Amino acid sequence: MIKISERAANKVKEILTERGLPETAGLRFAIKGGGCSGFEYVVDLVESPRKFDMPSRHDKVFVDNGTRVLVDKKSLTGFTNREEATVGLTEVVPFLLQSKLEEGGASFSDGGVFAEHVVVDGLLVTGQNPVSSHKAAKSLLALLGKG
Repeated sequence: MIKISERAANKVKEILTERGLPETAGLRFAIKGGGCSGFEYVVDLVESPRKFDMPSRHDKVFVDNGTRVLVDKKSLTGFTNREEATVGLTEVVPFLLQSKLEEGGASFSDGGVFAEHVVVDGLLVTGQNPVSSHKAAKSLLALLGKG
């Protein structure tokens, strides 16, 4: 979860005032392709309050420390809560991956218990479980132009 400190919130308000932007403007956090790891983190000012009032289905909007925040959700998959329960590990693992990802604002896709399921969102390729490994690898190769 993204937290805005009081100091950061004050700086955002200062920037909005300097630029003559309404207090309904805020921050946008996103991940995009690029950088050394293949991803870059983006923090932008969102000037249009409409983006907060009518976010896309891939956006999460909240207010923290008086600052409006819009987070571009990533679509992905991983070992599901139902799969953990099926193998009897819900009380063994330190946390349930699906739950943590959803709490953090991810758009989690469940293809069914132990089904082959892959989600591609930009440069991010995720497979739900070991059964999905081959399809995930093929999807990655396709992104690299080798498949």
